[in-house]
Amino acid sequence: MTDTAWLIVGIVCGLVSIGMAVWLYLWVHRQDPGTPQARKVAAWIREGAISYLKKLYRALLMLAAIIALLLFIVFGLGNKDPGYGLKMSLAFLMGALLSSVAGYMGMSIAVEANVRSAQGHLALAQARLNAGLGLPADVVRAQTAVSEAVFNLTAARNTASVARVRLAELMGIDPRTPIEIADTDEPVLAADDPNALTAQALKRRPEIAQANLNVAAARYAVGAARTVNSPAITANAGLLQRGRELALDSNTVFYGVAIEWTPFDAGFTAGRVEEARGNLMAAQARLDSTKLTVTSEVAQAYLNLKTAEQRAVTAEAEVANAAEAVRLTEGRYQSGLGTFIDVLDAQTALVTADTNRVNARSAVNQARAALAHAIGEPCVREAKASVSARG
Repeated sequence: MTDTAWLIVGIVCGLVSIGMAVWLYLWVHRQDPGTPQARKVAAWIREGAISYLKKLYRALLMLAAIIALLLFIVFGLGNKDPGYGLKMSLAFLMGALLSSVAGYMGMSIAVEANVRSAQGHLALAQARLNAGLGLPADVVRAQTAVSEAVFNLTAARNTASVARVRLAELMGIDPRTPIEIADTDEPVLAADDPNALTAQALKRRPEIAQANLNVAAARYAVGAARTVNSPAITANAGLLQRGRELALDSNTVFYGVAIEWTPFDAGFTAGRVEEARGNLMAAQARLDSTKLTVTSEVAQAYLNLKTAEQRAVTAEAEVANAAEAVRLTEGRYQSGLGTFIDVLDAQTALVTADTNRVNARSAVNQARAALAHAIGEPCVREAKASVSARG
């Protein structure tokens, strides 16, 4: 396919994606927003989310303008096409604008979806009650589920705000600085062989390098200790001129050689040599111990990573099973063959499975970071957080 054809395909796919997102956005907004109290709480949450987005986008606007200017300068100067820099800047600004719109829509739909989902179950329970297929207790349970969903949503947003403040403190920046966490993963290490990872760790870990230098220094100390009572040879020479007048008429040249040696020092040199050898053995022992510690850390980190990856796979399967259980349970309930408590239990199991999946993915990233540290991987990583300072 030509470049033009690929460009058309990309544009068409983008338009289809935007249309689908807009349709889902409007579909969620067409659902019942719930009771007045639920709408009131949702409005508070929406107000806080919009306020946060405004502050964030205000800071990002300045950053985008600076980057667009840099792109215009870098790609515009010295280019045969005088408008190439402007095209690059406009393309960047368009991408930033579309990303901002996507962020706004995602934040808005997330705030609305939770309460509307619980309200949908409440309406289902009420309809079953009105049709004589449900129990009054189903309505009460659905109302309780709506209240719990609103409370959990508020608590989760408060927890996220506190976590952002804590992250800012750990990063050493103003806690009021808006922080947007990027959804990225730790890079996967190229090697997957424990022996290769251990060999890499023994080459890169600074503890090993320090221990090797200590051993080398101890060897030099042994050699220095042996030279304490070695013969010392000194030599000197000079010229002496004397006379009664300005022109000196008497010259004297003198020179000398001296040898100093103390063959009998009451064992002082032998003691120094033994002490240096002991220090060398201790340094070598510390080197071996450090190698064993590094090897153990690499092996433990490798096993932890494999365990975390297996847990992540299991968590994905649990989410799929829980989602299918919710679908079947809701179908049984709508057909009058199940109870509402079964629906709530299935939904609770789905939430638990989804939470376990998030924790499993986080454990995989933590295990990858721990293994990278164990093998002495350089701390050069893609930024995990986009921090924008207030103007």
